[in-house]
Amino acid sequence: MSVNTSLIPKCMVKIADNTYQCQNTGKIIKTNKLPIYNCGFCGETNIIPPSLLDKAINLTSTTVKHIKNNLKHVLEEDFAERLQICNTNQCGQYQSGRCLACGCYLSIKAHWEIAECPKNLWPKIKKESSNGV
Repeated sequence: MSVNTSLIPKCMVKIADNTYQCQNTGKIIKTNKLPIYNCGFCGETNIIPPSLLDKAINLTSTTVKHIKNNLKHVLEEDFAERLQICNTNQCGQYQSGRCLACGCYLSIKAHWEIAECPKNLWPKIKKESSNGV
């Protein structure tokens, strides 16, 4: 029984249809939803962060947009809301202050008005923003 290993954490093996076992804890999960981003038993993840080149491209394009937007920052309330969304890890792509979908450090990116969540989880900014200079 093989499964595309990029769809499940390294600790998991498929033992039956829709049934996976964590090799670190021995616990079993039954699900028909793939991918499984994180093992709920041991914390192992299957997320592959962007390459260094992709991170550089993401940073450069977002920085250019930020400059064209006159370096506008969101208000602290909006910043806190963005970080809260990331901290709850709804998409399974948040780890140690960094978005693994785009590679950005959220303590910086979440301040920029023009910045967007690559998973479209951030709400639209409704409040007046400030210039970050």
